Amino acid sequence: MEHTIHCDLREKLKEKFIFSNGVTNTDKLNLIDAIQRLGIGYQFENEIKDVIQYLDLISCRDYVDSDLHTCSLRFRLLREHGYKISEDIFKKFINHKGEFNTTIASDIKGMLSLYEATHFRLRGEDLLEKALIFTTSQFEAMLHNDLITKSCFVEQVKHALNQSIHKGLIRIEARNYISLYENDEMHDKLLLKFAKLDFNIMQKLHQRELGELTRWWKDLDLTNKFPFARDILVECYLWSIGIYFEPQYAYGRTIITMIKVLANGYMDEATWLHKSYIPTLEEYMNVAKITSAVEVMSIAFLLGMHSNLATKEGFEWMLSDPLIIQATSVIVRLVDDVTGFKFEQQREHVASAVECYMNQHDALEELATINLRKQITDAWKDINFECIRPTKVPMNILSRVMNMARYMDMMYKEEDGYTNSKTKAKDYITSILVSEVDV
Repeated sequence: MEHTIHCDLREKLKEKFIFSNGVTNTDKLNLIDAIQRLGIGYQFENEIKDVIQYLDLISCRDYVDSDLHTCSLRFRLLREHGYKISEDIFKKFINHKGEFNTTIASDIKGMLSLYEATHFRLRGEDLLEKALIFTTSQFEAMLHNDLITKSCFVEQVKHALNQSIHKGLIRIEARNYISLYENDEMHDKLLLKFAKLDFNIMQKLHQRELGELTRWWKDLDLTNKFPFARDILVECYLWSIGIYFEPQYAYGRTIITMIKVLANGYMDEATWLHKSYIPTLEEYMNVAKITSAVEVMSIAFLLGMHSNLATKEGFEWMLSDPLIIQATSVIVRLVDDVTGFKFEQQREHVASAVECYMNQHDALEELATINLRKQITDAWKDINFECIRPTKVPMNILSRVMNMARYMDMMYKEEDGYTNSKTKAKDYITSILVSEVDV
């Protein structure tokens, strides 16, 4: 019954929104944004693709009179789908001193959209850098002085500053956005009901998969055979959902969760630990690119994809050390090191990137952290660049690689959520694998 209602609602939504006449381009932008943030973009891939392609063909001149929200949302959605669009569209919000007009600060909706757009910036896009600094500082001041009057905007601003749309995982962010969208008095009831049903249906599928994996894990009895091995099956499965949650990737999620790979690079790390050797940052990162296991995991998830994606060319590309793999490896390694530095030093552990930088440059921890965070920021810019058309492999593959970086941003932002599963990881697990959404 639930599946029947779900299918009926999907067809009604396609007819009501995607193919209906009289819908403005701004309405289409807002609709696509809502669909994607509700976590149901995969249900309307072709429809979204057609609309985005159409919106890309429209001249920027047609948006010259658009407000901040529309300009920013169009920029973000086009960049998200790999289309080239210049940061120059934001010049109309700049004053004669080259700074953003403070008058736009009162437009909270527009400011939020601009803030989210800045996370798609590339190297050298100074205007977007300026926009990020402007929106962040304005929001922090507003929150500190209680200047945002609408409670719904307060929640959105706080969440955005902690987790941008671009760096968030679909399932985690969808669960949060469903609540925000429901509280929006302008929400579409049909769309909301469909999103809730879809979330619960996918949750039931994931629960069945996790149940099967749990039986497999217990049969192996590795926890008793190797007491030092951490029982982190659920966390590993959460990682697999982060890479791809859609129903057609059940096999891929199983492969990723089950995979037990010890990268050759760990031998070098073990040698450094044994000799109490602190390598240079360059030495460390060369090995860390291996031990981050991004390339191995990328090959694993490609195995779980459809044959039109898991091609010989696709695997050769994976093994060619493309920029997006390099950048994701940097993020996976450095986010972990920067966040978990103090914790790791409490136990016998190979020197982290923070310690390597401090030792090599005779620098304090604060300076080392600042420089490493800049490397993380630049790595995200490289990921964004790799996703601009024309791409060497389909966007569906690139987005899965990017999801590994997103997982790290989500899980390690404030603490080591993977090692210490008693932290926010448990909340994430509960929200997407345990607690059903009320329909």
